[in-house]
Order: sequence, then structure tokens, then C-alpha cells
Amino acid sequence: MALLATISLSLLSTNTGIANKWQPSPNDPKPDKHSPAGDVVIKYPQGSFIVVKCSEMTARYLYFNPSEHCIYFVRSTAVYRGLSLISTLLLMAGVISLANSTIYLQTAFAGSYMAINICYWIAGALPPAKHWDLSRLKLTHIELKGGIPPRTATEKIKDQPQTYTEALWKTIAVTGTKEWLVTAGWAPETEAWAEWMREAEDAAQAEPMQPSWRGSREVWKIRNWDSRQMLSTVLKAKTETFKNGRMGV
Repeated sequence: MALLATISLSLLSTNTGIANKWQPSPNDPKPDKHSPAGDVVIKYPQGSFIVVKCSEMTARYLYFNPSEHCIYFVRSTAVYRGLSLISTLLLMAGVISLANSTIYLQTAFAGSYMAINICYWIAGALPPAKHWDLSRLKLTHIELKGGIPPRTATEKIKDQPQTYTEALWKTIAVTGTKEWLVTAGWAPETEAWAEWMREAEDAAQAEPMQPSWRGSREVWKIRNWDSRQMLSTVLKAKTETFKNGRMGV
């Protein structure tokens, strides 16, 4: 009876796998060969940014394929329902056979399935990045240097941005434009911030990034621009203009 249970439950897993086998839809339509780069800016809730510099095809493959869906091996609804019926019968046969086996074999079955489910749980608890097969992609982590404003003697110089304003400036310096920031609406929609974004874009384009290599790592150095001081200057100018306007009225 234990042998019958093993056969029934094994066929159940195989049958269920066939009924639910699928593959993702192809990454169509293909972009034009003259398309510009498909760089992507990703914003995290903590106020940090990741700039992915890649081709448009890679960007579509990873981020922009809204038409992606599952293509199932079994496309007929009638065939799928028939396979589901077979799976139900195999499950019932396996349970009944297992219930009539010896207590030692039942214990062995219980221990085996507990071990299998523990392995499934461990696999599901792994970080999401472990579940992605990126072997078809060539990934290069680029180290970023510079971009920080002049620090006072009491401030500790760190390579990471100290404020959201500095993070925005570094991202504008890497991308070379502010259009992504305007389109996404990740900055306050005020005249002062609009002026600051124009100044940041001009500063980034005036001194473009300088790529270099440190051993096997690629390093990009961007301009040291005081983004916080510029924002303070712009806000002060707009405030004084507003006050003068009110006094004139």
C-alpha cells in the first residue's frame, strides 16, 4: 500500500506540473536599432536612487513590458479540467493507500513531506534577488565619487548624500538631465524648486562625469556642487520677492 501511495502521489505531482506549466511571453515588440539609450531611474521610499544605464531592449526586458503574460502549455480549458480531475483522483488514491500502510511507513512519509516543505519554506524565504536568473545580462556596478558640497570642519565627509536634495543632485549629475525628475514629480512643484533643478542641470552639463578605472572597477567622478546652498539661495530669493510683492500691494 505504501508503494501504491508513492506511485499515486508521484504521478499527482507530475500531472499537476504538466497542467500548470508556463513560460513568459516574448519581449515584443523589438525596439528600433536607432532608439536612444533606455536609462532608468528607480526611486526608493527612503529617498535614495538607482540609475540603470542600459539599452532600450534591456529596459523593456526588465521594467517596461506591460504586455507580459503567462503562456501555458495546456491551453484548452477542457483538457485542463480533465487533468485537474485526474490529479484529484490520484490524490484520493494516494491518501487512501497511505492510510492503509504500516505505521512505520506512515511516519517515514510524514517525515519526508515535512523535510520537503521545510526546503520549500527556505527557498521562499530567500531574498527576491536569489530567484532571478540574470545570466543573460552583463551587470557592472559603477562606483560614484564626488558630488558632495564643501563641508565644514565639524562635518564628517561621507560619500553618501546627507539630504534628499544632495541625492537629487547626484542623480541629475549622473543622468545629465532634470527631465526625469520633472516627469516623475519627485520634487515640489514650486518656482524655487524649478529654478534649483535648472541650476542643477546647468551644473551637471557644465562639468560632465569623468569615468575612470580603479583596478577592475569603473569609477565615475561628478562635480562637487553645493546643492544645499543653491537651494537655500533660491528659496531666499523667492521669499524676498514674495515679501516685496506683498509690501507693494
